[in-house]
Amino acid sequence: MRFFRISYWCAFLVHLGLSGWLCLTPEMARMQLGDLSLPLIYLQEHGLFLFMQACAYAYVAERPAKSIPVVALACIVNVCLPLFALSAYSRGDLGTHHLAFQMAGSLIMLPFLAAYIGWFYHVPRPKNFMPLLGIFGERK
Repeated sequence: MRFFRISYWCAFLVHLGLSGWLCLTPEMARMQLGDLSLPLIYLQEHGLFLFMQACAYAYVAERPAKSIPVVALACIVNVCLPLFALSAYSRGDLGTHHLAFQMAGSLIMLPFLAAYIGWFYHVPRPKNFMPLLGIFGERK
């Protein structure tokens, strides 16, 4: 259980950093991703989406017993996003660096999400979980 909590807190921090990079400095992100024709609002919307994923991962890390629907939804999202990115790349809407950015973000998280689902349904686990930080209304 501690492995999943630490890995999801790390995923929270990474997604929070990426969302801040895309939302707050879209010009720099566009130059670094090599998509100079990409509208800045697209990058900022993607950053907002990454922020929502970061919040979901923080929820999973803090409340593992109640977060299987969040993990299932994150699995669906991380399966669909690479497909949408490939579709946009085939139309010429995304550059190769942005495609790699999209694919890496989703494909790195998928094994963690699948392992969490396997752990949740197939491993004996404690009935009560103690929150690590207590930020979602539960006491330590």
